[in-house]
Amino acid sequence: MLLGTLGFQSLLALPHMEIRLEWLDLVPPLSNAVRNTVKVISKANSEEISLIGARAFAEVHEEILRNDSVDVLICTSWSRFPAYESDFGLGRPSWVSCSREHCEMFTLLDSKCGDGIEALRVNLEMESIFGRVNAEWSGPHKIPLKPFLFHVHGLPSDPSTLRVCATDFHSNTWEALKSAQELEDMRDRTGIGGSWSDFVDYLIASIKSEDVKLVMDGQSKLGGAAHAKMVAQKAKGMPRITISLSKLVDAAATEAMANLSLELYKRFTNVHNLLKAEQQRCCELTNVLSEKKEKNETAQQQLDALLYSKRQKSHKITENTASDTPTVSSSSESPVKQAAQLPSTKVTNRVVPAHRRARVRGVLLHDTEDERQD
Repeated sequence: MLLGTLGFQSLLALPHMEIRLEWLDLVPPLSNAVRNTVKVISKANSEEISLIGARAFAEVHEEILRNDSVDVLICTSWSRFPAYESDFGLGRPSWVSCSREHCEMFTLLDSKCGDGIEALRVNLEMESIFGRVNAEWSGPHKIPLKPFLFHVHGLPSDPSTLRVCATDFHSNTWEALKSAQELEDMRDRTGIGGSWSDFVDYLIASIKSEDVKLVMDGQSKLGGAAHAKMVAQKAKGMPRITISLSKLVDAAATEAMANLSLELYKRFTNVHNLLKAEQQRCCELTNVLSEKKEKNETAQQQLDALLYSKRQKSHKITENTASDTPTVSSSSESPVKQAAQLPSTKVTNRVVPAHRRARVRGVLLHDTEDERQD
């Protein structure tokens, strides 16, 4: 009789490497760790299996607590588990995912078509969010409120715990710490469906939106308001996120303001360094483009000079050919035409002076046409 599912934990230490590991790089070591665990369990009885599981659980948590500088990532495999074959009366699921996870982990699951593996990652670590927000009284009040700066982030020791700090650097400094369970309760109150990651994404988007405000109420004996809450909304018509804040005074308020200032300075420094690096990269790219442009211009000039030289040679050849053409054509003309073009050699009748005329004696006889016909 199957009473439940027994889970085991095992450590897989990955040494520090300069290159960045991809998801596929984790498949071989994870497969070996699972294979070794299965091999050990297959040779043990029920009592030994329970002891092995307890020891593995203790070993993992001891290693996590001992090495704070080690990044811990929890992985579980649902491979070969017939998740898409289950039917609880509403039909088989169209998509299987994880929800209500309170730790950073990823789950390996067979795809619906059965020919691949899906990696479902749950990330509870929130990025630091800075913002400026205007405060308002919940009711009519004569004392005006100054603008506030707020900082929302996850705790370094526990990324699943949300910390909200807001201050006007005068008499109003507020703070809120929300654990994973409290955030889960907030999720149920607001009615946001989907996975835990979807809720975290919606929370971040709401805090980053322009529709964020601080609502003050009451009058504190120490100065400022007595109660405050942060109200954020991703967009009009969508669920509102409401976070109640606790007032900080004296040393706690001073420390909170100092931490917010330091974190804001760190963010400014990081953004400034990124901007400098991007400007340096743009400058390098500009220099490379300038060098390429100069090379292209030099090559274009050389090409133009070569083409000009070829055109000059072609023009000279054409001129020489044109100058030789009349001679050839004149030599190829017919003799009749040449004779026609030569100057006439016909001797014109000149009148000879009388003293040079030769005296001719006798009679010059001419035949008549009748005599020719006879």
